[in-house]
Amino acid sequence: MNTNEITLAKSWELINKDDNNSKDINWQDTQQVMDTFGLSNWNVSVEEVSKVVTNSLVAGTNQILEQSWTIPKGQNNDRVVVVRKDTGTGLAFRTSQYTPVQNEELFEFGDVLMKQFPNAKWVNAGKLGDGHKVYGIMELPDSGFLFGQDDKVDNYLTIANGHDGSMGVTAMITPIRISCTNQLSFALNNASHSIRTKHTLKVGDRIALAKESVEQFQVYAKQMQVIGDNLFELPCSTEDIRKMYVGLNGVDSSKEDVLEVYNGKGRPEDKLGEDGRPIKYGSMQSKKFDNAEELLVNIYQNRWDNDLSDQRRTLANTMDGIENTMWGGLNALTEHLDWYQGKYSDSSKIVERQMFNSGHQKKRDAILDMVLDYNEIKV
Repeated sequence: MNTNEITLAKSWELINKDDNNSKDINWQDTQQVMDTFGLSNWNVSVEEVSKVVTNSLVAGTNQILEQSWTIPKGQNNDRVVVVRKDTGTGLAFRTSQYTPVQNEELFEFGDVLMKQFPNAKWVNAGKLGDGHKVYGIMELPDSGFLFGQDDKVDNYLTIANGHDGSMGVTAMITPIRISCTNQLSFALNNASHSIRTKHTLKVGDRIALAKESVEQFQVYAKQMQVIGDNLFELPCSTEDIRKMYVGLNGVDSSKEDVLEVYNGKGRPEDKLGEDGRPIKYGSMQSKKFDNAEELLVNIYQNRWDNDLSDQRRTLANTMDGIENTMWGGLNALTEHLDWYQGKYSDSSKIVERQMFNSGHQKKRDAILDMVLDYNEIKV
């Protein structure tokens, strides 16, 4: 195992926190949580852009080069910069119609939500980067799922806002499988794991959004329990895992001369150029595809006796108790996506990818769709 790599954990626990004395927090006191994690009194505002200043590192040196450009008056009538007044940090350029939502408004919304769930409490809060995104994580005791004898999934509620305009105010249910910390958030046909709104959050909006969120999450939880129960009862072989992975990531068999394996896709074959070196084949080279597929099999079989063992993220058997089931297959594919794809060594990048990246969420949704389709399960 490569001990320099980030090991599995709840994604938000990966971010290094400053010394904030969080162990003494009253986790049901929203204001105290905000103060402790440095989220109070940012006074995010918008300012007209009159000058652009950039700082860049001169290649091959430690010298910082500062450059500035004054914007002629009348040529920037529709652009503003979003600024944290407490630090003076610019977070993003937006149009003049942009209205910031203060952290206080976001967490007041969280406070309304917390009152809807018995014994709910904050477990984490923070920011990404200089504050372009802020979030709070709430534990929802007694609301999780149990599959089989002891495969437990706990539910958390995440609230978030993008001060850079990349996302509106969001509340999302975040199911975490305890054994592997997979984030099992999926888009279902009749229920959403997330509720989003624009950058306005008045008092009436907070209450209405909280009510809608609770109703959606209750429906979502019931559907996920039914899906998980069904998948837990279905067998899954290593060959099933391989077929589903090919169906998700293989080469389009209608465009390439490959053996169709599943879902109109096939396994890439070696292709060599005139110089004898591998060339691109479809979406990835054959060797890259094969390595990714074998890594998935390692996860599913908990078999790390090959040359991919240095990529192992945890010594635990994350398939313990769900071996040879489609529930195990779903979790192996999700773990492979969440923890073994991408080369980010920066933990905040993993958090942003797993929790807030829409492209990553689409891939996660595609996994569930594939597993359900493979087993002809309708939801």
